[in-house]
Amino acid sequence: MLLLIVLIQEFRAFATLSPSTELKSNYSTATITWPPVELTLGFLGPINTDNPDSRIAGQPALFAFKLAIKEINNRPDLLPNTRLTYVYNDTNSDVGQGILATLDQITRLSVIGIVGEFDSLVTQFSMLTANVLPICAHTEFLNGSSETRPLEIHHETANQETLILPLYGEIVQDYTEWTQGFLGLQHFVDENSEVYTQYKNHWYSVLNGGNTPIIKPKDQTSSIPLIANFAYDACFTFAYALHKMIEEVGRDPMLNCELYMEVLKNVTFQGVTGIVSFLEYGERLIPFDILNFVNGSLVKVGSMTAEALSIIPRSLEAYFKVSSCSTCVLDLWFTNIGYTLIIGTLLDSIETNLTRFERKLSLCVAFCVLHL
Repeated sequence: MLLLIVLIQEFRAFATLSPSTELKSNYSTATITWPPVELTLGFLGPINTDNPDSRIAGQPALFAFKLAIKEINNRPDLLPNTRLTYVYNDTNSDVGQGILATLDQITRLSVIGIVGEFDSLVTQFSMLTANVLPICAHTEFLNGSSETRPLEIHHETANQETLILPLYGEIVQDYTEWTQGFLGLQHFVDENSEVYTQYKNHWYSVLNGGNTPIIKPKDQTSSIPLIANFAYDACFTFAYALHKMIEEVGRDPMLNCELYMEVLKNVTFQGVTGIVSFLEYGERLIPFDILNFVNGSLVKVGSMTAEALSIIPRSLEAYFKVSSCSTCVLDLWFTNIGYTLIIGTLLDSIETNLTRFERKLSLCVAFCVLHL
């Protein structure tokens, strides 16, 4: 799973810096040029071609990571005085390799942040290895509610509830008698939006001009791998935070760790996975559109947050026990890009002798969910 690890040094010196200023740091005798001419981001993930995770996650994420770095460097409005470079390590989905790679990037390569890891177990140990680093993760490696999470350094590019929702789809297996209707979670994005259109065009133009067969789709109608979208937005999360620190606040993120974490927490921008913003404990604030069928077409009728969405499966599960032949169909699935909750009209099962009360009860379930 993807995570962002922001390098935090153990010093707490706060120094207000202005452009073109040179500063003698209190932790080194080296002269630091301000603003920094170059900063390095790191990438961790399985990129070994023998590892199946490389095809579905590691290689696409690395490709998107490189693409984002290139686009950030080409934007005059984002870090105009600083160039981003990158390093990457193959973890091969192995905890030991992940720990060594994290240490290497932090101590030897002096990265300002790390994008990675795909595997949640490797993520946990990378986080513990980094120890004092704020994290922005596309993973569910931390359990519990925001109020009980022990680490304020934690950030996510995808809310935990959105990742575990497919598990609730198992409930559907016991209700195969239903023939119509659905309540579904689907990745969705406006592919005509300027952000996504540019991203997709850059993705295919680079693919067509390079030797990347492991992630090259058959044609431009193929979906860009989901994990790549989050890796791409992870890079831009860093870029916007670094821009704020360097160009607007005028402070060195390497020296002002606490402020750097606070800036990261307050980053908001339009990414390819939707609006990227974070809650108090670093959870991704993901809105879900509610759509319903109107005259044969899907029409947006409302929206909800991931917090509201997380209670839906448990709420509906109670109604499953009301009657063996009177309930609604629950079907959760993912396709790609962005998040949209689709709510279909509740229809009949193959059981035809339902009472009016049972039919009305079923309709009420769908209605209540629709208006959460």
